[in-house]
Amino acid sequence: GGADCRKKRSRKMKKKTLKTISVLLGAVSAAFALTAVFLIFADAVSTTVLKKDYTYTGAQVVFGYARGTGALKTWVFHFNILAFIAYFLPLAGGALAFFAKSKGMCAAAFLCFVVSAVLLFLMPELSTLFIGDQLTGDSEALVFALNVGAILAGVFSALGGILAIAKNFFLPANKK
Repeated sequence: GGADCRKKRSRKMKKKTLKTISVLLGAVSAAFALTAVFLIFADAVSTTVLKKDYTYTGAQVVFGYARGTGALKTWVFHFNILAFIAYFLPLAGGALAFFAKSKGMCAAAFLCFVVSAVLLFLMPELSTLFIGDQLTGDSEALVFALNVGAILAGVFSALGGILAIAKNFFLPANKK
């Protein structure tokens, strides 16, 4: 009887350890998601016009940004749905990873994080702004460069995705 009892206790400990690791992976993945979202307030893209550097935060790129007031108000960016998805999709991924009870939920969390990371690394391409002459219609698109906020948000999103998929391997097996 003693050997059976030790085996049973060992299996119970192993299952408890797997569950603890699973919960920790989900929690850290969710923390990375929140970090990626909060990086919306950091510089996301930058450009140079007439030898002067301009940087814009993720919030300015996502929700729009205007210079000036009243009749002199000039929109630099309008609301950008793809940038919005890039910054807020990690929330869905983090929630899925945290509450995941199945491999499908972990895979869905992973996809949310990966799509977000790809969009964050493409932030300069998502940021379009044209300058030019309104009378002639001649315009030129500004070239944006990726900045530290979007890079870090993409890295945290990718790390969240890696942890979400790693959680798959630590989910306790379901007994039927």
